[in-house]
Amino acid sequence: QMGESTAAAHLGAIKNCINKGNVKYRFETLASGTYSNVGGVAGYAQADIIGCQNFGRVESSTPTDPAYAGTRAAAGGVVGCTLFAVQDCTNNGELFIEGVWAAGTNNAAGAGAQAGSSFGGVAGCVGVYNQSKAEYPAKNCINNGEINMTVYCKTGGGTAGYFGGVIGYTINSVSDCHNHAKTNIKTFLANTYIAGVVGYAQNSSVSNATNNAETN
Repeated sequence: QMGESTAAAHLGAIKNCINKGNVKYRFETLASGTYSNVGGVAGYAQADIIGCQNFGRVESSTPTDPAYAGTRAAAGGVVGCTLFAVQDCTNNGELFIEGVWAAGTNNAAGAGAQAGSSFGGVAGCVGVYNQSKAEYPAKNCINNGEINMTVYCKTGGGTAGYFGGVIGYTINSVSDCHNHAKTNIKTFLANTYIAGVVGYAQNSSVSNATNNAETN
């Protein structure tokens, strides 16, 4: 399990932003503690993501087999990882993921906020900052972009991967989120969580969520 991040500042919000260009990131996992966060609007944020849209293709890949356990990826059509809320966001572009990662157990704030790799049509990782037990939900989010992933893992043990049509991973509530695009996932991980809307909602509620497309 990834758990929550603890010592990060809430830096406001990214609002009403639109990306129409393709985003492509080739990631070299050459050392422990190397993390990738990739998104159409934001890669990593200590802020709420509100009213944002992505129309471009988002691609994240790594050509190397990581030599260390402390590596992981987060990617989403709108945002790769935010410690806080995602609301009223829509992804219309393809999410393409291909690579090898070996997650560690670092739950510290910052780029390594989650230990497992997480991928979602709108957001890979949402709301993992919960030190004050405040609510940072994923709400009113829609994915219309096809998701294609091939993800391998070097190490076993507790390494996990989280894959969702809308949200990959969260420890806060998810409501009124909908996936309308096909999801194709090929993965070799010790622990794999795959769902049409939310890959893994840890200790949190999911309501009024629908998946209207095939998940393979």
